[in-house]
Amino acid sequence: MDIYNVEAAEILANEALLLPIGEAAPIYEKLLATFPTAVKYWKQYVEAYIAANDEETAKQIFSRCLLTCPHINLWRCYINFIKRVNSKRGSEGLEETKKAFDFMLNYVGNDVASGPVWMEYIAFLKSMPVVTPQEESRRMTTIRKVYQKAILVPTSHVEQLWKDYDNFENSVSRTLAKGLLSEYQPKFNSARAVYRERKKYIDDIDWSMLAIPSTGSYKCLMYLYHHPDVWYDYATWHAKNGSTDSAIKIFQRAVKALPGSEVLKYAFAELEESIGAIQPAKTIYESLVAENASMTSLAHIQFIRFLRRTEGIEAARKYFLEARKLPSCTYHVYVAYATMSFCLDKDAKVAQNVFEAGLKKFMQEPGYVLEYADFLCRLNDDRNVRALFERALSLLPPEESIEVWKRFAQFEQIYGDLSSMLKWLAKNMSKKNDKSVMLTSVVGPTLDKGNVGVAANAKLLHQSARVVRPETSRMVIYDPRQIKGPVIAATSSGYTKEVDDIFKMLSPPIMSFITNLPAIEGPSPDIDIVLGVLLQSTLPAGHDVGKPSGPVPGAATTDLSGPRNQNGSVHRPPRDGQPTKRKAIERQEEEDAAAAAQNRAMPRDIFRLRQIQRSRGVAPAQSGSAAMSSGSMFSGEQSANSSS
Repeated sequence: MDIYNVEAAEILANEALLLPIGEAAPIYEKLLATFPTAVKYWKQYVEAYIAANDEETAKQIFSRCLLTCPHINLWRCYINFIKRVNSKRGSEGLEETKKAFDFMLNYVGNDVASGPVWMEYIAFLKSMPVVTPQEESRRMTTIRKVYQKAILVPTSHVEQLWKDYDNFENSVSRTLAKGLLSEYQPKFNSARAVYRERKKYIDDIDWSMLAIPSTGSYKCLMYLYHHPDVWYDYATWHAKNGSTDSAIKIFQRAVKALPGSEVLKYAFAELEESIGAIQPAKTIYESLVAENASMTSLAHIQFIRFLRRTEGIEAARKYFLEARKLPSCTYHVYVAYATMSFCLDKDAKVAQNVFEAGLKKFMQEPGYVLEYADFLCRLNDDRNVRALFERALSLLPPEESIEVWKRFAQFEQIYGDLSSMLKWLAKNMSKKNDKSVMLTSVVGPTLDKGNVGVAANAKLLHQSARVVRPETSRMVIYDPRQIKGPVIAATSSGYTKEVDDIFKMLSPPIMSFITNLPAIEGPSPDIDIVLGVLLQSTLPAGHDVGKPSGPVPGAATTDLSGPRNQNGSVHRPPRDGQPTKRKAIERQEEEDAAAAAQNRAMPRDIFRLRQIQRSRGVAPAQSGSAAMSSGSMFSGEQSANSSS
């Protein structure tokens, strides 16, 4: 008997409607055990108990089906049951009903058919009695929040919900409604557009259809006859459900329908082997080898593995020796057989002999070289790995050796030491190969603690290989020949007019100091030489110590041709126009003393000069500023003492 017979299930369900709930319950339990997601059977079952006023059993049934069947009709049946149970409990019952609505909308509130549920919930909230203004304010706030959630869900009632929300807000406050409606208008438009798009896909869905195992593959083959995946799914479904004979028949039909499909033939052979039919499976593999002349490598490899599983090592070796002589045999067959001998038969010697035999034929294949290198690495045979790489790189053309270079560099980086890595770089950088490929293969892999130094050296080599040299034809030769300092002459000095104007504004002591300065080598002068010239210079006496020796404002336009003293200073009469003889005598004495101090022979030894500076309490770093402000540190001090 087919328990998934839909017509028989409908007959049983209709019979249960006519029976008392005590007799109908076993029928419903049997139906729901077969169809656990049949909403109409759950609804019919629970409504029978509700009609019999058996509320406790109804609650138990709801607890079994609500979360596994999120269908709107079943949930609406649940909410009607809750409203009926709590209708006579007053405010407490209303609160329980409100919680039930929130619980329902939490699970099915986003369903495309949940529009009536939202409208029913809003109507329930509006019908709740209120006594105080505070309760009325809370109720209005709750209704507003529910409306704002409902208009965001793409349901068939979203437009009606928007109209109701518009009327609700305008009935409360037109000023507040304007801002809220303008805020939620774009969200409502988006929900409405989504519903219209979804409607195209849900209109033709039969929501009451029972869930039964897939039996549609046979019908699909009427229209998808040339699709191997449909044949494969159909056959494997039968095999998984225990009908192996049906699966074999389907594979036989599939192979006839699609004779060029290797996937179906391999799957058919594996099915035959799994049930112990070795000879039929071998026949399928032989047909694959014979018919698939252009792509026989995979067929050879699968047949070798099949022979080893079913007939043993000797049968597999015998077929490999025959297959390697075929002109269509590629290096993949050698790699597969060597790997099988090494991993399954635990015979490393046979595996290496197979690789060596293939190397004579496939030395020009980078893929085969890399496979052989991996095998030797698994044997920890680093000497033969290096020999293999060097031999292959000497024969492979540059455009085909990129991956081999990368693997060789990676091998040296992981398994070699610093000296071997540098030796490898020095040896191979001199060859006529693509240096960027070798350097990238060294620097490219992820660095670890063991190969940071190697990568650093490779980076240096990489940078030196790309040195950008300057264009010497555009360079200007710098001639560091010394040039004598400028000689200030009374007439034309050879400088520009601006420089001559600056020299005219300077006082005679500064002019004398500039004249004695030597030529400058480089961007800045030697401060010790400048200080030595400053301290050893014999400057003219009579200049004002406390005044700056820089340019005097207005000196270029002021008449300085008045009477001057011996030291060159201008003699100015008293403000009242009556010169005082005593003051003139005192000033003359001061000027003579200053001139005597200036004309005193200064020591020429730099060490002696610095000792004098320290004895007078002036730091060497301060000598420059002191000298510039007073012309001479010693003469300035004497002048200051004389003026006090």
